[in-house]
Amino acid sequence: MVQQRLAKTTQRTSSYSLKAVQALSVGGALVSAYLAYIRFTSQAAYCAGIGDCELVNSSRYSEVLGVPVAVLGLAMYLALLFLSTASGLFRSNLALLGVFSLSLTGAAYSAYLTYAEVYLIGAICPWCIASAIIVTAILAFSMKEVLSAR
Repeated sequence: MVQQRLAKTTQRTSSYSLKAVQALSVGGALVSAYLAYIRFTSQAAYCAGIGDCELVNSSRYSEVLGVPVAVLGLAMYLALLFLSTASGLFRSNLALLGVFSLSLTGAAYSAYLTYAEVYLIGAICPWCIASAIIVTAILAFSMKEVLSAR
């Protein structure tokens, strides 16, 4: 009886965490899509008077091998959405490990970019900080999932 309750609780927690990862992935994809849009259309980002989005998004740190970081972020969030959905639908530990690995990489790279914003560029982009917070939250939820899958 106790094991059945525990199994239901674990399953509910697992479902909640994956749904959180999915929702955060959609939010991150929207932020990245917005940043990619302003990058390709050369429009000014709406920063509500907080920080200097233009300086950050035109810096040398805003591209990797000629690809805008916003596009890489969009690809990452869409991959996280796909992998978290696959993990939930198929109870795939491999997809769950993919979510964890990708979010760990994304959070580490976001930490580097945040360092670059503060110490190398000397300006903050609120959209970039939002993305860093989102990917870090995804990492936390995926870590919870990985630990509960053991």
